[in-house]
Amino acid sequence: TTTLCRLADRGAAHLNRQVRRWHGCTASELVARIRLDWAARELRLGDRPIGDIAAACGMPHLGHFYRRFQGRFGTTPRRWRVDARRGAGTDA
Repeated sequence: TTTLCRLADRGAAHLNRQVRRWHGCTASELVARIRLDWAARELRLGDRPIGDIAAACGMPHLGHFYRRFQGRFGTTPRRWRVDARRGAGTDA
């Protein structure tokens, strides 16, 4: 969030107020949501190992990544990937 404050040239309190106003969460929560959405796309579309994706989105501890991912999407990263690949063949 510190980097976000610097980029926005605003203090943390102001930034969090505005993010909450527009997105209904804190700036840190928004960043985590964006990172997890990116990870979900990577899992769906690519073949990178889950650990690499977790590290690339700023969560190098796999257990933490799994908990956050499951909290956001209601399933594990592995199950997300398997289900996405199963569904990919039927959508065409």
